[in-house]
Amino acid sequence: MKILAIGDFHGKFPAKLRKEARKADFIISAGDFVNADIIRKLIFKHWTNKSWIDVVGIKKAKEIERQCFNSGLKVLKELNSIGKKAFIIFGNTDFYKRDRYLDSEEISPGYFDDKIKKSKNLILVDRNKRRLGDLAIIGHGGYVEITDFIRHPLEKERRKQKIRLERYKEYEKRLFRLFSNKKPKNFILRPQKSILLINC
Repeated sequence: MKILAIGDFHGKFPAKLRKEARKADFIISAGDFVNADIIRKLIFKHWTNKSWIDVVGIKKAKEIERQCFNSGLKVLKELNSIGKKAFIIFGNTDFYKRDRYLDSEEISPGYFDDKIKKSKNLILVDRNKRRLGDLAIIGHGGYVEITDFIRHPLEKERRKQKIRLERYKEYEKRLFRLFSNKKPKNFILRPQKSILLINC
């Protein structure tokens, strides 16, 4: 069985990679379908001063988000067109319904969740488990709070610090719940192989 494990497309799907994908029996992908370079540069440039949205304004932010969204959508469409089952999770730059930031909701062009559901070959295993014969595929993706940001808060406002801390605790609970509840039931009778798909 040939498995192709790929991730971090950042808006590009090289022809060489497409060729390799066609040789695989199935694909697993750790996300980051979107090219978020513009946003990332803005975030790092204005790290502690203000949000990138405040820097460029709502109108320009919507335009940038649309560009990013379309770059990721293009990759997902290409991945689906290969004709192989692709088990995927979201990366921290992707557009997904769960856990989107409140301050980015008004500029969001949409979500990949609905597009993936309509795809023939894309199977979302984010915070979930899927079976492929004797193989268990467990996925945990999306944005995850960084422990160091909890110990040394970036935000000056207490309200934002509290939101980040609550989000961190919730992620931690979900992660432990996901892996503790997904033990193979038939392990004694028949060993089961597992693939853990995690985006950090």
